[in-house]
Amino acid sequence: MGCPSSGCIGYELTTDLDFDEDDDGTITETGDPTYWNGGRGWIPIFSSRSHFNATFEGNGNTISNLFINFTTPIETTRTLNLGLFGIVGTLGKVQNLGLKNVKITQHINNKYNSSEIGGLAGRNEGTITSCYVTGEVKQTGVAKGALVIRLGGLVGQNLSKGKITKSYSTANVRGGGVVGGLVGFSRRATIQVAYATGSAQGGYRVGGLVGGVSEGIIDSVYSIGRVRRTAGSRGGLIGVEAPGYWSPRINRAYWDISTSMEGYRGDHINTSVLGKTTRDLQIPKDYKDYDGIYAGWNIDDPWDFGGSRQYPTIKGVPGQRRAFIHPDHWNSAIVGEPVTVGLIGNLRGKRKASSNGDGAGNWKWERSPNGVSGWEDISSRSLANNNRSYLLIPESGDANYFLRAYVTIVDNGKEEKVYTNAIVIRAKANRTSTDTSASAAVFHSGHTSPRVGQVIRVEVNDGDWDAGNRGDSVNTPVHRSYWRWERCDDAEMSTNCEYVFPEGASDAYTPVQGQGDVGKYLRAYVYYTDKDDGNAWSRATTDVLSIAANPSS
Repeated sequence: MGCPSSGCIGYELTTDLDFDEDDDGTITETGDPTYWNGGRGWIPIFSSRSHFNATFEGNGNTISNLFINFTTPIETTRTLNLGLFGIVGTLGKVQNLGLKNVKITQHINNKYNSSEIGGLAGRNEGTITSCYVTGEVKQTGVAKGALVIRLGGLVGQNLSKGKITKSYSTANVRGGGVVGGLVGFSRRATIQVAYATGSAQGGYRVGGLVGGVSEGIIDSVYSIGRVRRTAGSRGGLIGVEAPGYWSPRINRAYWDISTSMEGYRGDHINTSVLGKTTRDLQIPKDYKDYDGIYAGWNIDDPWDFGGSRQYPTIKGVPGQRRAFIHPDHWNSAIVGEPVTVGLIGNLRGKRKASSNGDGAGNWKWERSPNGVSGWEDISSRSLANNNRSYLLIPESGDANYFLRAYVTIVDNGKEEKVYTNAIVIRAKANRTSTDTSASAAVFHSGHTSPRVGQVIRVEVNDGDWDAGNRGDSVNTPVHRSYWRWERCDDAEMSTNCEYVFPEGASDAYTPVQGQGDVGKYLRAYVYYTDKDDGNAWSRATTDVLSIAANPSS
């Protein structure tokens, strides 16, 4: 750290910064001096007509709880660039920086405006290296006219030879326009050695990593976050390839079809973008680095493949631990049904031994009435279940509360609490004798012994109940009747189980010869609600089918 004898050409961060000064999990006018500008928060470094064209060296430090809460003026015609930086210019470099728990919100209240919004930068035309973002980036409100909105966890728009390398985002991204877990839109730019794990949710073009791409390069990347959209294009990794003078060069690019619950590649996206199961992406312990699906990822040896049940992480970039709730419970759980959690990422540290005698490295569970504050410890209930701290069964008193879990990791003497996302707990439906065909999920006729290549369809056969979305849609019930498919090695559905997702409608799955379906067992289920009580939930599960090979294959 410090300037060389030739002098400084930029800026550096010499220590961690935290804008939540009273450490209550929220930025408030009374508790935090950094509640700036009447609650609008941070003013981005260089925005609109000015570009950041220097070097910003983070030195591996973090900025926590950065918040922006901006309402666009009516009738404004300028482009809005929101993030720590508004625009990183062609000579700009941002490196070795982490943004933790950002909360960036744009409220639309205008007629003519375009927006580029990301945790680190609204727009990047320079170089971003070894950076990461956690938290939330979102846009709210209803547009009154034609808008161009680009939202990404790290960068809103990667433009004009901009380059992003060795970087990742776990931020959840939501809004209209073009939405990506890492980058909203990338045009004539490069994204290389990068990944995204947060959810991407929007109403126009949505992708787990990038919402849209035109020309440029995308190489050695993956995404695992949930992908949801109300209309328009969507893809597990990239939402859409927009027209350009030449097609983008996309190589060695994957998304997790199990965790994203998205089987579609994206509009006009080439076949080098591949959907893989969690088991495919989380390589075994005896895996040889840069082999198999990761052959070609060795660009200056940037990846750490860890061990079993771990996704690849980027060497030298901190913060790559992530706690997750089992894919069955993305946004909500049901009273009486088990919720399980796990930890993925770089697990070089050790779990901290508990001080209350309940075992080393146990998970802690908390509930809150609003999902933001007032978190109450309920860990004793998980330990009562055969001391399995990774599992908790919500009780009737938990209904309408939010639930989360965390585990404490000690790495090089430094403690870190790794949290899951928060989910809401729903009441369980009380079925009575007047309810007919309770929890009736069935395969269509002719599916008693399905074979590879045969379309398998499912349906709910219960006139008294409505298929429900468990809050998964974006203001509209697009994801109603959203089916989950589970594949296991045994008929008891207990060995080597994983979620698979069909390409296209969720009520139809086609077993594929080369994707590990042959000889496995398959079932599907859906959550749905009582017509008279939309807060009461039930689950309909099919029988189990075995999948045979096609004799002609």
